Amino acid sequence: MSNNLLLVVDSYLSDQNRAGACLNLINQLRKNTPEYEILLINKSKESYGLEKQVDYYFNYGKGFLVGYPPEDVIKNEQYEVPYVYVRTDTGICENWLPFTGVTDHVAGIYNSFILSADIAKSLGYKRVFKVEFDTVFDNEELLTIKKDFNKEWDYLFYGKRKEGQFAKPWHYLIDVHICGYSVDLFDGFNIVKNDDEYWALCDKIGYWGKWIEYIIPNVLGYQQREKNIEGICYEGFWYDLFPKTQFDIINGAGGWADKWKSIPKVCRISYSEHEDHVTNEFCLFYWNDNEDVLEIKIKIYDKEEIIYDFSINLNHNHFHLEKFPLNSDLRIEKTNIYNGTVETYIENISPENVGKFSTRFLYN
Repeated sequence: MSNNLLLVVDSYLSDQNRAGACLNLINQLRKNTPEYEILLINKSKESYGLEKQVDYYFNYGKGFLVGYPPEDVIKNEQYEVPYVYVRTDTGICENWLPFTGVTDHVAGIYNSFILSADIAKSLGYKRVFKVEFDTVFDNEELLTIKKDFNKEWDYLFYGKRKEGQFAKPWHYLIDVHICGYSVDLFDGFNIVKNDDEYWALCDKIGYWGKWIEYIIPNVLGYQQREKNIEGICYEGFWYDLFPKTQFDIINGAGGWADKWKSIPKVCRISYSEHEDHVTNEFCLFYWNDNEDVLEIKIKIYDKEEIIYDFSINLNHNHFHLEKFPLNSDLRIEKTNIYNGTVETYIENISPENVGKFSTRFLYN
């Protein structure tokens, strides 16, 4: 051990593609940070031989998916529903995600923080710098990050921000793709092995939700109430801080990866953040968060009559918005074409069910 910092690669090596991405990251770390040793945490049974590429290897295959939030937490409006949003000059499109099927893997990520700190401490290290396995660093940006390793900190966070107007005033998130922390930061916190233990953790830190990006800052806040902990926290979005580095190059299946599929989003409409929605209008929010052009075709039927027929090609991070009266039952047929793949969707909207739509457009 040449210093007091251990590099940790947090992985789930369920297939060859993931193993290849992980090996690429390990090689990048070896090349640019050769003076630091590497621990690989793998939450899948298969290792693909990567245990031979690192200094330390730990397999933890006891993960679980966190299920539906407790009913009393929902009833008391304590649960922080995951959502993403797009801000425009006209207003905000809020895309609210379901209670399950999106961030259910949160316990596995949280446990890797506890494991990495405990293992590093047992090896005699004082601090950890953890990287998610599907990260591709820009070498120059990695060398810039490396300069932080020799600074004084109990935590080293990147991408601090408040996510939308519905976040509680005391809640902020950090991007957990890369982060550093003292091996003592999680003293008093243990691995969670089931839903009850996970929600007990939420009760302890005062955050009821399944975003790991909020869990870690709230653990820090809990510890800071008990003792003096100081560190470095860079504010902003990770893609502004590290525009050439790629994070999350392998997205798992599920609602989180699909959050901006089925475009345009059919939105209920509000004209005040305190108003749930109106029942006599709705809007279509066209948005492309893909890197390449998204081709969109849409038709709206009132019974069998086509009342709207439209197509548009959207570049990356471009949007289009249209508003419609809602006086009857309508059928909305959508076709999305991206990189040669054609996907079709059908939705039905009426004055009676408009309030059940998980997307809302809040006009300025």
